[in-house]
Amino acid sequence: MTQNETTQAAVDVMNKFYKKCNIVWELIKVNQINSTDCKNIRVDDIHRTTQFKESTHEGNASTLNLNAMPTNEGNGVKGMCNVYRENITNTVGRADGCTVAMETFHKNSVDKNSVTSPSLTRPAIGLARTITQGKTTS
Repeated sequence: MTQNETTQAAVDVMNKFYKKCNIVWELIKVNQINSTDCKNIRVDDIHRTTQFKESTHEGNASTLNLNAMPTNEGNGVKGMCNVYRENITNTVGRADGCTVAMETFHKNSVDKNSVTSPSLTRPAIGLARTITQGKTTS
């Protein structure tokens, strides 16, 4: 699969999970960023991912910037998303969006049952994620 096809497949998975809510995600653009920062930032490094999101951000509060990072293979955090408490523009500005481990896209294919991206995007639209007994509920 090409990068665009892989990304579109991930959007299709998100649409499958959000269909019951009448929410439709649309892929507008795919950018490949060749950056030393991108290759070295761990998904769970909030300070560095926030700086990266600010430097690569496009669009406004109606646009979800989803950054797939090539780190965090194996066990551990697979993504982080800002949680908006009030007005998204006033709260986080250019640092909005989500950062996910690229491996959640399964090396050029997308697991059609993966809940990583759909679950992580919940805060981007004001929906809470709950964690009970070590498991995240979307």
